[in-house]
Amino acid sequence: MDIVLIILAFVFLVIGIIGSVLPALPGPPLAFVGLFITYYTTYQPISVGWLIVYGLLVTALVLVDLWLPALATKFTGGSSKGATGANIGMLLGIFIPIPLGIFVGAFLGSFIGELQTGKTNRQAFTAALGVFIGLIGGILLKVLFCLVMLIHLTIGLLL
Repeated sequence: MDIVLIILAFVFLVIGIIGSVLPALPGPPLAFVGLFITYYTTYQPISVGWLIVYGLLVTALVLVDLWLPALATKFTGGSSKGATGANIGMLLGIFIPIPLGIFVGAFLGSFIGELQTGKTNRQAFTAALGVFIGLIGGILLKVLFCLVMLIHLTIGLLL
């Protein structure tokens, strides 16, 4: 049974990493579920203390991820339409067969959303860039955090 739980934990961690990039999946919470599953193995590669720390950090990261794009949008003069456009663009970017379609979609969606508010091309570009940087920053934080959890689990199992 331990092997099944460990495989399931790794599946959750990998889905968590993928979910950190895809806007439809909650990456870090899914990765945390993977760590939590390992608590029920006889190995217990992650201690209760670390589970509490990771749980608190996942909660903080989810809040920061919600706040970061809004802060970047506000800082660069963006609007809620730009942020909404970025989210729609990310979702559409999943299906665009070009490299980094999610990121191109987020930027273009934000740019189009900002143009709808009556901004000039330059203002819309600046605001879209802010939204884009906020989204990318959030994605990088989530991916790195999930990788840390994956590495911690791997080391815990090997030692």
